[in-house]
Amino acid sequence: MRNPRKSQRWYWMATAVFIIGLLSLTLLFWVIQIGEHQRVNSALIDDIMNVEIQAATTHLWIEEAVGGDTSVDTGQILVDMDKAIRLLKVVLGGGELEHGFVTEPLRDPDLRARAEKLKTGFEQFRMLGEVRLKNPVGGGVGTPLDQQFDGLFKEVLASAKSLENAIEAIRERELMKSKRLFLWILVAWSSVITVASAGLWNRERRRRTTEEALLSTNEQLFSQAKELTEHREHLAELVGERTTQLAAANELLRDEINERKRYEKELEYQATHDGLTGLPNRNLLADRLQQAILIARRHQGQAAALFVDLDNFKYINDSMGHDFGDLMLKSVAERLITSVRSEDTVARHGGDEFVIVVSDLALADDASKIAGKILETVARSFTIRDRDLAVTCSMGISIYPRDGEDALTLLKNADAAMYRAKEQGRNNFQYFTEALNIKMVERMNTERALRCALEHDEFLLFYQPKVDLISGAIVGMEALIRWQHPELGMVSPASFIPIAEETGLIELIGEWVLRTACMRNKAWQDAGLPKLPVAINLSVRQFKTDALPGIIRQTLRETGLEPRYLELEITESLLMRDTERMTDLLRELKDIGVHLDMDDFGTGYSCLGYLRRFPFDKLKLDISFVRDITNSPDCAAIALSVIDMAHNLRMKVIAEGVETEGQMNFLRSHGCDEMQGHYFSRPLPAAELEQLLREGQSLAIPNP
Repeated sequence: MRNPRKSQRWYWMATAVFIIGLLSLTLLFWVIQIGEHQRVNSALIDDIMNVEIQAATTHLWIEEAVGGDTSVDTGQILVDMDKAIRLLKVVLGGGELEHGFVTEPLRDPDLRARAEKLKTGFEQFRMLGEVRLKNPVGGGVGTPLDQQFDGLFKEVLASAKSLENAIEAIRERELMKSKRLFLWILVAWSSVITVASAGLWNRERRRRTTEEALLSTNEQLFSQAKELTEHREHLAELVGERTTQLAAANELLRDEINERKRYEKELEYQATHDGLTGLPNRNLLADRLQQAILIARRHQGQAAALFVDLDNFKYINDSMGHDFGDLMLKSVAERLITSVRSEDTVARHGGDEFVIVVSDLALADDASKIAGKILETVARSFTIRDRDLAVTCSMGISIYPRDGEDALTLLKNADAAMYRAKEQGRNNFQYFTEALNIKMVERMNTERALRCALEHDEFLLFYQPKVDLISGAIVGMEALIRWQHPELGMVSPASFIPIAEETGLIELIGEWVLRTACMRNKAWQDAGLPKLPVAINLSVRQFKTDALPGIIRQTLRETGLEPRYLELEITESLLMRDTERMTDLLRELKDIGVHLDMDDFGTGYSCLGYLRRFPFDKLKLDISFVRDITNSPDCAAIALSVIDMAHNLRMKVIAEGVETEGQMNFLRSHGCDEMQGHYFSRPLPAAELEQLLREGQSLAIPNP
């Protein structure tokens, strides 16, 4: 069966060959015609050149004949010129040329105009030549006629040359046209031959390519069949290996799932239990307390929250180390668990605080039995690292629903009752009462008002002078803070200093006292008053920060007060909290140049061996010994021991709270160096102390 696409391709190829052949014959005829025109044009150019030669020859002969040469045939000259004119007429009108070529009349306007100009010029040239031959004298050399003849001769030559160049240009154009036509024929036939050859070559190439493709396809199919067989065998091996791997992965995944479940349980346990004691933490405590409330509500019963805080635990932590304290907390936790029922909850609230949740409480008084058992259990001696220690606890109790109907309220009220137990001397328990609630609200109001007091500049400094017991002169002063509340009036420091300590506001208040006292003392000195040191009290929180020396340096630098005019009073109990750190901190303060006074000496743990380690300048005898110094032999003996010991350690002694002449005389007679108290002056506002200093008042010393 014939391929229709192939037949159609050959039809179009034959049609293209026919058309190109026909065009080629037409173009070939045009080329022949152009060749004939080229020959005619060449003959025309030759004849025009003959006209130029004839004009030149005629001009020469006429010049010789006019010059007197008798050998010149003037008749022949005229005949030749007429021949040239006839030749030009043939060029214009057409006819047979000298070389036998027959030309047609000139149709090109430019060529015809040039030929007409040449013929007219040559006719004029002949006429003027004939005139010169007939009148040799008038047409002699140099005459006007001669000059006109020469000019006309030149015009004839120029016209002939112009016509010759124009015909030559036409011949060149026709020659280029014939070359292009011939080249087009060559290109067309070359294209036909090339296309035909390419078609035959492509046909052969496609045949060879098809054979090669079939052979290659057979080889590929055989190779693929072989590869498929090998691949099937390899897949069988992979399936076996993968099955083994999946079994191992399933086993590993099972182990990872078990490990993840264990880890999640551990995380859940860590999120709900204390890391040290293993007891429930605050998160789980809230849930357990809420469950106890729901049970009590469902059975119309009661539940109790017991807030437990260890007494003086900070002393154990600070003196024996946190590791020792952690062991103590774990032991206390174990004892608390044994003191309650299995359905009750013992949780660690934080630090040395524990909370016990008692559910399904029949009577509120039953909580007292549990609390008494806990007090007795905790109070028994602990043996930790071969050391016997005794510790007590204070407890606050709140009852659902009497003291609160939600977990948060019960915890808050139990905490308030616990603080009441602390105030009652520790090692006891207290129930929450409405009076405690009122006191707690007052405490919160005081805390909020304290924060506003700093912003509104409600604090004042009073100054109590210190006098020398030998000369009676004022040798210093102690700055004492007062709070001028806008509604309550003057508030005692005993009412707000403990709250400031607990909330951390004491640090800001302490910095304010330090800066204000230094500025005031510097202002008095600049005003010409005696240069006296001013003493300020440092709080526990101020000593906990390592920034204290830097704060004091900056304050002295900014206020301009010399360090020797600043005394820092430090309570004895502070020294027992990490003695190594306290030693380094006191020496750093001493290096600044300030004076250090030990305040309330004798009221703490009074380890006299520590005194020689600390760089104190003065010991301040506590008011509790001074008050009964004249009627209590024990107080007198302690006072005398302190004075002697301080002097032996090269320290001065100052007695505070001196209110009677008998107290002053006793202290003076036994070598006490300084005193302060109402006997000489109560704490005074800054203006009154300034007036006291200006008047130069002093203590009246009785004659011995």
